[in-house]
Order: sequence, then structure tokens, then C-alpha cells
Amino acid sequence: MVKELFCQNCGYRACGNFCLQCGFRLSKDGRRVLCFECLDPLETVAGYDEDKQPYCGPCWEKRKNATPESPKRTDRDRFATRTSLNHSADDVLELGGPKTPTRSSRTPSADDLAALVAAASPSPKPMEEKHAAQNRMFGFKAFPNRVVQRPIEARSAVVKALYDKPVNRRVPQQADGLYDVGNLFYVVCFGWWLSLVYVVLAGVLYLTYFGQPYAKLAWQLHYYFFWPFGKYIVRYSTSRTFNSAHSTEYSALVNRDAPPPSSGGLVGKVIWFALAVPTLLAVHGWVTMCNWWLVVTIPMSKVHYEAMKLIVRSPIELQVTDYWPADADVLLCTHQAANRYYYKFSVGGMNVILLNLLPFVVVTLMMGYPARWAGVDPPHLIVFFCALLSVVPLSYGIGMAVSSISAQSSFAVGAILNASFGSIIELILYCQAIAKGTLTTFVQSSITGALLVTMLLLPGLGMIAGGIRNKDSQLNVLAGGVSRVLMTVSVIGAFLPTIFYMVWGSYTIDCKACIPLGETGTDCNECSFKEITLDEDDAYIHGARPLMYTVAAILPVAYLVGLLFTLKTHSHIYEAEAEAEGEDTPIWSKWKCVVILVTGAVAFSFVSDQIVESLDVALKQLNLTEEFVGLFFIGIVSSAAEILNAITFAMRDNMALAVEIGCSGTIQAVLIQMPTLVIFSAIWNHLRSIGSFTLIFPLQNLFSIFFSVIIFNYVTIDGRSNYFTGAQLVIVYTLFVAGFYFVPMSADALH
Repeated sequence: MVKELFCQNCGYRACGNFCLQCGFRLSKDGRRVLCFECLDPLETVAGYDEDKQPYCGPCWEKRKNATPESPKRTDRDRFATRTSLNHSADDVLELGGPKTPTRSSRTPSADDLAALVAAASPSPKPMEEKHAAQNRMFGFKAFPNRVVQRPIEARSAVVKALYDKPVNRRVPQQADGLYDVGNLFYVVCFGWWLSLVYVVLAGVLYLTYFGQPYAKLAWQLHYYFFWPFGKYIVRYSTSRTFNSAHSTEYSALVNRDAPPPSSGGLVGKVIWFALAVPTLLAVHGWVTMCNWWLVVTIPMSKVHYEAMKLIVRSPIELQVTDYWPADADVLLCTHQAANRYYYKFSVGGMNVILLNLLPFVVVTLMMGYPARWAGVDPPHLIVFFCALLSVVPLSYGIGMAVSSISAQSSFAVGAILNASFGSIIELILYCQAIAKGTLTTFVQSSITGALLVTMLLLPGLGMIAGGIRNKDSQLNVLAGGVSRVLMTVSVIGAFLPTIFYMVWGSYTIDCKACIPLGETGTDCNECSFKEITLDEDDAYIHGARPLMYTVAAILPVAYLVGLLFTLKTHSHIYEAEAEAEGEDTPIWSKWKCVVILVTGAVAFSFVSDQIVESLDVALKQLNLTEEFVGLFFIGIVSSAAEILNAITFAMRDNMALAVEIGCSGTIQAVLIQMPTLVIFSAIWNHLRSIGSFTLIFPLQNLFSIFFSVIIFNYVTIDGRSNYFTGAQLVIVYTLFVAGFYFVPMSADALH
């Protein structure tokens, strides 16, 4: 059985004699770092190599003086050196199996090393390869997360630590490892008042007489929860012998070395569960929820969740100690209150940050329906923002379900799902706004905002994130060129009716303060050109409207041509990459994906109804226009999942897919969403333009989109990206948003 050690350099758990956090080899007692070359214990580190491994003085001098022609020592050579040195078996970490009880001088064979490499690098799974191929195919939204289950043993040491439970593990005792910012933050925000709650309960229980054993327990726990770092909550076996010779006044106070108290009988248990348990469950539940929402403090959320179970299950047996017990079960222990890597933590395949936004869905539905049915009118502004936050997890969950079920199905089924459910969030919201009849401008601005996000903000943030980690990134010029051409053609086609009506549309002169001049006419000092209603304009009825329906019928053909190229004529290009052998298990099964798709679509239909219902009041309270709210708030929220995916790809140095997400989002909005809304408006409003979505956009929207296409093509045409080009895209997006912010409430506001 492998002896469990803890690195004295960083305090993390060691596997054998190998620290999982800093990567150093340790001596058999875990207290000294070994030289990476000769495995001698180090008093001081002379230097580190490119892999951050430490060396002693002689080995470091040999490494510096080595000539370029000298061959590098391989892992096989180091393994032979380690096994031939006079060290015990505990000093050698064998990755391929259990430890040998005696020293061995056998040099591993080539088959042994090949087996180790094969175990460390498993063969690719067919579903993973298919998912990777679909990320590069037209008609599929790129999704960075894995769709197959990955054993926790195959993850990095940092990620493994995120899923550890605060049970049965030794914590470091060094003061500089315990007094960090996260631990102090816990004490200031939670520790002091939680300890005070236990002190008050200890006093109340002590006065009941039968609850005195539980009062002593509460007094111990107040000491633990004020500063739990480096301490242990344990349960000793009944056969343990207690040494009173080492007792001190302080140890007696916290019962560190005292036998477990008597239970107080049935009366004492009833008093504990009646007086203490409800209060403790409430306060621990609140601390658990708060720390979970902060994400980086999830370690303390786990601690308090386990504490809630301990105070219910045989609490009288609990003891608190500040040293590692050799003859007891460690039930709770921790050494850190925060871990910045918890943004990588996921539950059920969904990232914890997005998971924390799901309660906003419930809050929105509760305020929107049961509360109003009961006669309570919740603040419309709060409902509006809760509904906006609800869009993010729902869209991300639907996107992951589509990606997962596509990887488990044929390419044709995946393409159909991406075409239908890929835009389901936006289509539900826009259709409900059109059905209301007064939010046509809101819908047009929302689509404009979504296009600006996918062409400017999304690739810009991706380039900034990728440029910070990687100095320069390469784009796929050939595939990107195809996407850019299709994006440009689709945008020109979608805005062709707008250009047509700008040229041939009719205007009327609107004058104010006209003074009659008798037979000579009138004197009008304030006159302006004004567009007449579309339904009264012959240029729209006989020209722009037929052209709009023609464009709405032709645009989806371009999408079908892309699917034909991907799935039929050139499908062998992608299918060849999905021929890996092996079995893998998806994170979400097909049926789970179907349930999530249906549930997410239904939930968002109710959420979008609350957005539409609360929009008018929210606009008045915020003193904002429909143009700005649609372009900024709806544009960003509806594309939040794509923005997150693009940043993830960029930080993995896959800028080509990050930019491709923006292109595919623009193409899908133009080729699927806009034609669908035109057809829906024609059916709903019986061809009338009032209250309908038309392809006659305001001039500012037109210019913003066309300039965005030009700027996007210009910065990506050379196939290189860095944080500078990304910053310029974000700046241009900000300028366009500022222009829409100053759009007047009405035309009269300009006069």
C-alpha cells in the first residue's frame, strides 16, 4: 500500500514520493525535495531546468557545462539511475504499478516504457474525434467543452484537487501556507460570527443540564469554525486509550485529548435537535450557498456542506484536534478557503459559473407568474434583469445538448439540430416581441446588436484572451476565407431591400409653424423630410416587399449549399478524422440531451415572455431607447455562450475556431433567423408592415453592419492575430454602441 505523504514545499498531497502540485520528487518522509538528476536530498536548490525541476549543485554544474553535442538524459536513463542508487523503494515512484518492497537494479525494457507511455496517453475516442471534426464543419456551432466523460485520474493535478473532498487528508502546518488572503477573507466574512453562534448555543445548551455534553461539542466547534485551517474534526474509535499526561489547560478547553463526552441520553439528543440543529443548518446553509456563489471559495462551501451532515449524524462523537490523528477517522479538514482555479470546476458536465445562474430562471418564473397570480406586482426592472441573466445558462445548456447529441448521431442529424436549435433562443424571443406588435424596432436593434457582437466583440475578446497567453496566433486563411466570403455575401443579400428602399422610397415634407401669405402661398420656417408609412408607399408595396420575400426565400439556399458541401460532396474530408477505434461514454446521453433541449426551450419561452412584458417599464425606468437596449443588452446576452466558447478556444491557442464562431454566428443569424422572422411576420400580421419585422433597417443599423464586415475582413485577412487587433475590434464595437446610446427617444427630440 502506498504511503500517503504531503509535500512540505507546498503542502499538497503527494502520490508515493511525487508532489502532485509542484511536481518535485520528495524524500521518503516527504520533508525534503530530491534532486531531479541524482535524487539526493537538497539543502538548497542550485537551479531549475526548463520543466521547473530542481537540481543540486554538482548536477546543475554538469548540466550547465554540458556541450550541445552531449545527448540529453532520457526518462529511461533517469529511471536506471534511480533504481541503481542506494535508496529505499519509498524513494522511487513507479507510475506503472505498486511499489516494490525491495531495491531493484533492473533497467526497464522498451516494452515497459511503451506500456507506460500508452497508459499515460490513451488512444483518441471516436466521439471526441467526431466532435472535433464537427467543430470545423459548416453548419455546426463550435463548442469547446468535451462531450465524453474523462476519468478524474487523467486530469491534471490542479484539476484533481478541485474535486477532492475535505475528508481524510493531511493539511500543511506551516504558518505561511495557512495565513493567505483567502483564509483571512473567510474569517472576516464568516468565521467570527459563525463562531459566535456556536458560543451562544453552547451557553444555552449548558443551562439545560441534559444538553451539557452537546454544549461542550458546540464549544469545540466554535474553535474549529473560527479558523478551520490546519485543524481536524475526527471521530475516535471506542478502543482508543487517552493519555492524560500530555493534557494542558488549552487542550482540555477544546477537548483535543479528552475522551468523548457522554451523550446526555435521549433528552440531550432531543434538546440538541430542537435548539441547535435548526439554527446550525440555517447558518451553515447560508455560508455554503454564499461560498458556492463566489466560486473561488467553493472549498469552504464543501467544508460547511460536510459540517451540515456531521451535526445531524452522531454529533456527540465528534472531536476537534489541531494535529494529524493516527488512530481516528478524519471527518473534516482543510487548509485553504479559496482556490482561483475553481472556474474550471463543473457539475454534471456544466461549468459552475453558468450553473450558478440557473436560479435566476426560477426567480424569473416565480416573479412572473405565481407572484402576479397572487396579486403581487414585482418590480419590472428586477424581473427584466433576472430574465436577462436567465438567458445565459439556458442558451449554454441548449448549445451543449446540441453539440453532445450531434456527436452521438450522424452528421445529417447534427446539422439539422444545429440549424433548428442553434437559433431557438433568439427566435423565441424575437417572435414573442413581434407578436406583441409594438417592438419591431427592438427586434431589428437586437439582430443588429447580435451581428455586431459576432463580428466585432466576440473575435475581439478572443484575440485579446489569446494574445495575453500567446504572443501571436495563426488563423486558417483558406477556411476563414470561405467563411468570410459567405458572411459578406449573406449580409449584402439581407440588407439589399434596405438599400433598394433608400433609393426608391417615398418621402413627404413635414413643416411646422407655417404662416399663410395669401395668394403667394405659405411661409414655412421649420420643414423636414419624413418617411411615409410603408403600407402607404408604392415603392415598398410593389418593389421592396416582393424583393424582401424573394431575399428571404433565397438566403436559406446558401445555407443548404454549405450543408451539401459538408455532408455530401466533401463529407470524406471530415469522416476520415472520425475513424478512431475505441469506446467512450458521453457526459450527457441522447435522452438527457433531448430532455434538456425541450425543457430549455419551454423554460425560455416563459422567460422571454417576461422580457417582453417588462421591457416597456424597464425602458422608462432606465431612460433608455429600444434601439440601445436591443443592441447592447439583448445582443450580448443572446451571444454570451458563444463569447465564452470563443475565449476558451482562444486561450487554448485555437484562434481559428474562435474566429469561426463569430463567422458562423453571423451566417446563422442572417441565413436562418432573419428569413424565419420575415415569414413569421407575414403570416402573423397578414403582410402588413405595422408591427412586423421587415428587412428595411434604419440607416444607422445599415452603416454599422457594413462597416463591421469591412473591418472584420480587414483584420483577419492576413491570417494572424494578437491582442492589438482584438483591442481595435472591441474599440470599434464600443464606438458603435455609443452611437446607438445617443439615439433620441423620438424624432421630436432633435428639434
